[in-house]
Amino acid sequence: MQKPETKDTKGQIPDRHRKEKSEAIRDIRTFFVKLAVIILFFWILLEVVFGLAVMEGEDMYPRIRDGDLMIYFRLQQDYHPGDVVTFSQGGRRYVGRIVAQGGDTVDINEEGELLINGNVQSEEIFYPTQVVDETVNFPCQIPGDSIFLLSDFRTNGTDSRSYGPIATRELDGKVITILRRRGI
Repeated sequence: MQKPETKDTKGQIPDRHRKEKSEAIRDIRTFFVKLAVIILFFWILLEVVFGLAVMEGEDMYPRIRDGDLMIYFRLQQDYHPGDVVTFSQGGRRYVGRIVAQGGDTVDINEEGELLINGNVQSEEIFYPTQVVDETVNFPCQIPGDSIFLLSDFRTNGTDSRSYGPIATRELDGKVITILRRRGI
């Protein structure tokens, strides 16, 4: 059986209890400092290094579908043809595949084939590439430090055929993985 807490002659709690109380306060303070460091680490990781975005629409069908969660790398320095990238413009997020870089010439022929610098591109795309409107004149010369994006759903997607080449500084990052959310 525990003895009831005794007070010294001045009515104060003994030193042993004060030490236990100060250790408990120090442990709680240490816990919250560690928690703040962990939250700061994840905030930096998800706001500076990586980004999360939900695919809106079927522009990248069949590889990326509406509602899929994309993780993209924000610190990408150089982009190459074939990379899938994301950027925001006018309050909307766009996703596309890089098909040409600065200095390249992009053209689309009557058969729905993509030509880069006069060479027909062999791609694993199921849909023909067609001119969608008269916003971009073909052949299109890509300015330096810019890229030309095409969606995988070429007959129905919104891409550089509509809004033209994109400066690489406007890109949010390179999509590195996709988490399927449909059917869940």
